[in-house]
Amino acid sequence: GVKPDTEIEDGVTAKDAAKFVLSNTMRYIPKFVSLKSKKISWNFMAFFFPSGWFLSRKMYKNGIIAGLLKIIATMLSLPLAKVMYNLGLSDSASYYDMAQRLMEALPSINSAIIFASFIGAWVNIAISLISALFGDYLYKKHTVSSIRKLKAESENIELDFLKKGGVSLILFFVGVFAVEYI
Repeated sequence: GVKPDTEIEDGVTAKDAAKFVLSNTMRYIPKFVSLKSKKISWNFMAFFFPSGWFLSRKMYKNGIIAGLLKIIATMLSLPLAKVMYNLGLSDSASYYDMAQRLMEALPSINSAIIFASFIGAWVNIAISLISALFGDYLYKKHTVSSIRKLKAESENIELDFLKKGGVSLILFFVGVFAVEYI
């Protein structure tokens, strides 16, 4: 739905962007055009798998930052998880039962542990929301800057588009599993 000579930004055309993006161009190229006037859109993959999505799209710095922040946020919740385990709350038959037993035990749990867990949960949510809302915009900026740099420096631009652009499924799984299992 976008003409190949449509300018995305700074002299980068839709055709150039499609060669760089490679996978799922029917989603990203129209999204890039619509992001001329705004910075916010919604990306479900970036919401559910921030680190994996950024890494798969070869935005390494964003992926590493998102992954580290998710790990730190999760670590803030570990003391409460340990307290719940020690109180036998993890063995509950249902979520209702677990919630009821947690409410009964709440006064005996250190408030710093509860606060840290609360902050960790909100940081986790914030990372996912920021990634989902601004992921496409960041990807557009990455695509445009990469293409401009390759046009200025590359001797074989088609080959470099393949190397620097596209999607890496391996990096997606590395990002997802690193965050989930660290």
